[in-house]
Amino acid sequence: MIKNKTTLLTIDIGSNAMRATFFQKRGQGFVPVLKQRFPLRLGQDVFNQGIIEDQKAEQLYQAFKELWHLCYKHHVEHILAVGTSALREAKNNQSIIHHIEKITGISIKLITGALEAKVIFEAVKKNLSLKKKNIAHIDIGGGSTEIVLAKNEKIQKVLSLPLGSVRLLQNKNLVSIQTQINSVIQQNISLTKSQKIS
Repeated sequence: MIKNKTTLLTIDIGSNAMRATFFQKRGQGFVPVLKQRFPLRLGQDVFNQGIIEDQKAEQLYQAFKELWHLCYKHHVEHILAVGTSALREAKNNQSIIHHIEKITGISIKLITGALEAKVIFEAVKKNLSLKKKNIAHIDIGGGSTEIVLAKNEKIQKVLSLPLGSVRLLQNKNLVSIQTQINSVIQQNISLTKSQKIS
């Protein structure tokens, strides 16, 4: 149960699931008080047909309606909603985004894979000591994999690769999947032997 002093809701519309976290302001920061997950698997549509089909779109609308009712009930003051790989690539993403804003008033921002990687790395920095270390941070999502190379907590290189669990599972041939992974890695990653990761 969450109290009425909840002031912030973040929504991450991923390729595999949509995650929502309600926060309460405590001191100088925010503390998560309620988390919800909606296993929508938007990537199943997008990575096959290029669009979000009506059935999954309706599931997405219902999830947002549920969140909006919780926002109203608990007097949420600020909402940040972002869409990543699947929603970003869907050819009908603008009509879906506009409809969600029409029925709930919630605006959705599509973010790039590079920005997604940087945001994730900043969150990691707050929880782990990365000073005086060379780091390769890899986040494997449903539609993409974000890689951050950092030195002494400062980002040196950011990569967003079209490799994710939902995207790859659309291809049932394991040999083809491995070929796809190797191809993407060879095209996008160039690490010299002198770059030591610790």
